[in-house]
Amino acid sequence: MTREEVNQIYYIDREIEMWKRQLLDIRAGGKIKAQIITGMPHANTNMTTDPTGEEVQRIEEIEVIIQSKLCQIQAQKKKVYAYIATLDDSLMRQIIMHRCITLCSWQEVAMYVGGGNTADSVRKRFERHFEEEKNTA
Repeated sequence: MTREEVNQIYYIDREIEMWKRQLLDIRAGGKIKAQIITGMPHANTNMTTDPTGEEVQRIEEIEVIIQSKLCQIQAQKKKVYAYIATLDDSLMRQIIMHRCITLCSWQEVAMYVGGGNTADSVRKRFERHFEEEKNTA
C-alpha cells in the first residue's frame, strides 16, 4: 500500500466537510433567509422555475454525495486495517492507525504512541516506511 492510499481517508474526510459546508450554505442562504431578513417573501422574477424545489433537489443531491463519501471512507479503512495487519513493526502499526484511521495530528500521534517520540520523529518514521515500501516494490 502506498502513502497516498493510506492518506485517502483524510482527504475524503475533508471532502465530506466541504460538502457539509455547502449544505449549510444552501440551507442558510435560501428563500427562508430572505423572508427572515425582510419579513417579506422573496420575489421570484423568473416564474418558470421553482427555486424552493431546486434548492431541495440540490440538498438531496449533496446528501447522496456525502453518503457515498462515507461509504468510500469505510471501504478505505478496511483496506488500511488489512495493510496494518501485515506489518511486523508494532510502532508503525500504531503510527498508521492514529494518523490514517483516527486522523490525529502528528503531535497527537506522538502522544498516543509515547516512548519519548516527538511529532517530528513519528512523521519521519512514517515517511521512511513508505519510502522503503516504494523502493522494495
